[in-house]
Amino acid sequence: MKKLMLFLALTASGTVAMAQSTKLTGNGAQQNLDILGSTNMSTTVQTFDERYKGVKGTPFFLAQWGKANLLVQDKYEYQQVDLKYNVFDNNLLYRKPNGNLIILDLHQVNSFTLTDTLGLKTYSFKRLKDVSGHDAKTVNQFFAILHEGTKSQLALLPVKSMVKADYQGSYSANRAYDELVDEPVYFFVDANKVMQRVKLNKKTLLKLLSDKQAQINTYITSQRIDASKEEGWVKTLAYYESL
Repeated sequence: MKKLMLFLALTASGTVAMAQSTKLTGNGAQQNLDILGSTNMSTTVQTFDERYKGVKGTPFFLAQWGKANLLVQDKYEYQQVDLKYNVFDNNLLYRKPNGNLIILDLHQVNSFTLTDTLGLKTYSFKRLKDVSGHDAKTVNQFFAILHEGTKSQLALLPVKSMVKADYQGSYSANRAYDELVDEPVYFFVDANKVMQRVKLNKKTLLKLLSDKQAQINTYITSQRIDASKEEGWVKTLAYYESL
């Protein structure tokens, strides 16, 4: 609460340069992002501790730094900042122009986009609101929206789990490292804004789109769609929107 009040006080006083625009760049954006740090208002930054040494895999959605746009408190927009989404710890790691790192408070972030290092793919993250079917674990989580139409949505909830080392005892797996592994969870949202967890396969896809099942089946076959992949679902749902 103190951080939020300080953020609003700085905004009102004009200390942060955003009086005429909600798109923040330069020093104004820098000062505001500093305030969003999840620890304190000083110049101290958080870094990862030694527990990650020897751990196989990455806690981040994208292993490399990406360019991001953020919407904060429903009105402040930050553009083209260096960001990593830490899925395992559920936070955003922001790299300042001087190379220092801070962890942003996700409670104040409404949505963000993240573009990979090569600029080839952009992911749009937001919380799923105005839908039914949430449980306690998903209601405040960020989803990557893979497809968003008037009749359907496909959302990815990125999940990372830690597989602990197992190299002691007679029946060990002889695995001398901890490993972070991806366990993506997919959700389908129908035209009635009801969400449900789904597995990516042809049988499930046809069942969900039962009102146009014959056309969808023909399309999947003729286009050689792989319904076990994200890309196959996205392409099929885009076709479904056109029917």
